[in-house]
Amino acid sequence: MKQNMHRADIIALLHKNESGVCRIAEALGVHPGTVSSVIAGNDTSRRIQAAVAKATKRSVAELWPRKTGRRRLRRAA
Repeated sequence: MKQNMHRADIIALLHKNESGVCRIAEALGVHPGTVSSVIAGNDTSRRIQAAVAKATKRSVAELWPRKTGRRRLRRAA
């Protein structure tokens, strides 16, 4: 299975495309730490992943191949 792109590489892509963690966080109305956590792979958020992918001009599957395709299991109520 392919490895996720390293967080430093994702941040470098953001800077290359004149964006950044703070800019994405502000646009989405979330804390920059939340965006950083998603980039590092510690948390998941489809909305943040999509925003990062758009800003880097890559697909979510290119940035996080190990996170895509998996479904979360829901607990029975």
